Amino acid sequence: MLDAIMEKLLKIIKSTGSLVLCTLVTSIITVYLSSSVYVSIILNGRMYDKAYRKKNLDIITLSRTITEGSAYFGGMCPWSGGGLLVISSLGVGPWSYLPYVFGCWGAISFTILWGYTGKYMQKAEYDEDGKLISAELADAAE
Repeated sequence: MLDAIMEKLLKIIKSTGSLVLCTLVTSIITVYLSSSVYVSIILNGRMYDKAYRKKNLDIITLSRTITEGSAYFGGMCPWSGGGLLVISSLGVGPWSYLPYVFGCWGAISFTILWGYTGKYMQKAEYDEDGKLISAELADAAE
C-alpha cells in the first residue's frame, strides 16, 4: 500500500524542494489521520526512504523533515495525546493557540526554504544495495 502511494507522489515530486514539501505535508496529514506522532514517523520514514536515497540525500535529512512535520503538529492535533495534553494544560480550545506556536511555523518555513535552495541539506552517496558510501554536509555558501 505504501508503494502505491509513493508511486503517485513520485509523479509530482521533481526536485529536492518538492520532495521535502511533500514529506512535510504527508507527515502532517498522517498525524491527523492516525492521531499518533509515532505512527506518522514510522510510516513516512518507510515511505520516503528510497526517494531520499535516489535523490542522494542522507536519511538524516529525511529524519529531520519528518520530525518537523510530525512532532510539531502532534501537539496541534486536538484528538492526539499531545493535543489533549496542550488543551487540558493551557485550558484553551482546540486550535486557539496555533498562532502562538512560533517555533513550529519557523522550523517548517526554514525546512521548505532549505529544501528548495539546497542549503543545509545533508548529501550522501549510496551503492546499488542502498548502503551508505559517503556523506557530507552541503556548503551553506553555495
